[in-house]
Amino acid sequence: MNRIILMRHGETIDTVLNVISGHRDVSLTEQGFFQAHNVSKQLSGFGIKSIISSDLTRAKRTAEIIAYELGLLPPKADMRFRERNWGKFEGMPKRCKLSRKDWEKPPEGETSTDFHIRVMTAFNELSDLTMVVTHAGPIRCILNTFSIPENTLAPGEYVCVDF
Repeated sequence: MNRIILMRHGETIDTVLNVISGHRDVSLTEQGFFQAHNVSKQLSGFGIKSIISSDLTRAKRTAEIIAYELGLLPPKADMRFRERNWGKFEGMPKRCKLSRKDWEKPPEGETSTDFHIRVMTAFNELSDLTMVVTHAGPIRCILNTFSIPENTLAPGEYVCVDF
């Protein structure tokens, strides 16, 4: 059995404003930095061997803090763990209603199928006791693939996937 720890990056200004970040490279807020430090205390007994993160600043910085606090090597960035590219919808309020067509393929964005393939290809290369600091979308994608009830993690929250 393998265990992978999935964590959503800490809070950002886009989180506070409730807008779609996608590939926008936004930084952590003070609360986001606090969340990264706090979660490392919770994870100290998990036996994490390595950390991989999305290459976007909000995930990378969260992962760097946790790796440092746990005494691990610096995390490796993997762009395949990026949030979905929402194209022209990035920066818009999350409450905007998307048509089925726009949901499947946002203008100048990434199809839902391409997103799923990208994330799951990266996930399937992970080894036991790896932590992945990523975004809400990739986490939902992975949980859905394993038929784990969909759960949108709040910034700074994590979930373990045993398979």
